[in-house]
Amino acid sequence: MYFFNIPIMCNFDTMEHGNEKIQKQIEKIKKVTSGKDIISGIHNYCDRWCERCTHTKHCSVYQMDSRNVDEISDMDNQEFWDTLSLNMAASFMMLHQMMEEQGIDPNDIPNYEEPEHIETEAEKTTKEYSNKIVKWLNSNTETFKDVMLREGMENEAMVLAIDDAVEVLHWYSFFIHVKCHRAMHINDDFWDEGDDFEFRYHDNLGSAKITIISINRSMESLTFLLKYIPEQESEIIDLLVLLEKSKKLITKRWPTAMDFKRPGFD
Repeated sequence: MYFFNIPIMCNFDTMEHGNEKIQKQIEKIKKVTSGKDIISGIHNYCDRWCERCTHTKHCSVYQMDSRNVDEISDMDNQEFWDTLSLNMAASFMMLHQMMEEQGIDPNDIPNYEEPEHIETEAEKTTKEYSNKIVKWLNSNTETFKDVMLREGMENEAMVLAIDDAVEVLHWYSFFIHVKCHRAMHINDDFWDEGDDFEFRYHDNLGSAKITIISINRSMESLTFLLKYIPEQESEIIDLLVLLEKSKKLITKRWPTAMDFKRPGFD
């Protein structure tokens, strides 16, 4: 069986009647998502930085497992894969139950071939930035340590600010490209010609907005670091140019992106 272009490798009947863990996970999902503080969709257009988020009590994704985020996100940890597998099985089971309620036979859903996506200039630029920022950060690890050691002799708060700027750049290094791809990936096959623009491209606009926000934060961090490592001016300016170009390309495609209201944030 296929759900769109994703193969569903499971037996729904076996799942429904033979796995107590899956049933408990379904109950947990329903309980969390129906909580009075939960804001539907808040996790769709955030930056996934749970440790710094002030809205975690409103997020069902966070509330599903509010233990140490590093521990449950470690791909070398077997618990990560067990949790992922359980959540997927529970989601498929819930999907099956909804289909039954709607009188839909899963076997009647045709295979879906997703149209080819041609990489846009914005995606190429954000990919180039991702590659360069990762290399730059890795090659300057000792430089950052030396700067923090030097500044720390006079101003401890400045050390924290420098460390924070580096952490911001690390966090968004791949995130920007991933979200840019989502913003630029358009599939009109799901929509009717009569659907209004905001509804039809809701996800693109939300993804474009969080991409631009992430770009702005990265630009602020690079500009801040330039004060303390002027010898890196050429490299930092190159990175800033890529970010500015990315933002212009995204804004050109989605000029109303920053007007998008992100659930819970705007």
